Amino acid sequence: MAASIESRVPFLDHVLVEFAATIPAEFSVQGLTGKHILKAAVEDLLPKSIVYRKKMGFPTPWACWLSGPQLDELETTLLGPRTTARGLFRREVIQRLFAEHRARRRDHGNRIWRLLNLETWMRVFLDGEMPARDQEIHENLAALPARPAASI
Repeated sequence: MAASIESRVPFLDHVLVEFAATIPAEFSVQGLTGKHILKAAVEDLLPKSIVYRKKMGFPTPWACWLSGPQLDELETTLLGPRTTARGLFRREVIQRLFAEHRARRRDHGNRIWRLLNLETWMRVFLDGEMPARDQEIHENLAALPARPAASI
């Protein structure tokens, strides 16, 4: 969640949450180990090294994503007229972030990533732009040959 990624959506089903709330603590916790029932439920489905491993974060390869030629594209997006017209980002600050990041004087990967996500969110939810992935799916579907209507 701290990295803006929530990968536990299946556990947010209200029926499951309501059921889990009724489980007495002595059944859901065993010693200092939590999620005892969940682990027992999947023990035969997953390797024990996965079920019983220590808690870990969800690492993202920002260093790779925010280097090389794609960094130029991100900078163009964040300095483009559409983004700067919003008046939220100061052009000189964005330019400094990218210059320092490229020169490896400072790692601004986290800031650049968050600014890009904010701009992407605004394009989708304020400007009504279709996300690129959805646009590609839409175009691929439109390119399929028309199917004749099913006869009854």
